Amino acid sequence: MAQPLFELHRSPQPGGRAFVRILSRDLVEPPGIASRLLAEEYHPELARFSQLIRRHARHLSPEEFLWRFSFIIGAMHHTLATLHQMTALTKGVCRSDDHEGALARFIDHSVITFRAPPTITQNLND
Repeated sequence: MAQPLFELHRSPQPGGRAFVRILSRDLVEPPGIASRLLAEEYHPELARFSQLIRRHARHLSPEEFLWRFSFIIGAMHHTLATLHQMTALTKGVCRSDDHEGALARFIDHSVITFRAPPTITQNLND
């Protein structure tokens, strides 16, 4: 799910990185220039990946799974939208050009997220 976007982000083609950043931005803003593309091309693929991942996270309720899936999608797009700034943001601890490392860490984070036991939540209004 993430690998094609990470590869497009690191593409030497001038539009690859820009497209991924626009895509990430469009997901968190009101309907914008890519909304139709997202609805027709991207959302069905996310639904397909969600169903495939769900098979391996049966211990989670549908609600818990969907929240976690949403958080993972958000983390992926945040990473892709800010990867070009990682050297500066981390004062050199992480590298902006470490696409392989970012993807590997994203995958590890995602697996841990879906393998974790269900969350017990309390009503925040109590």
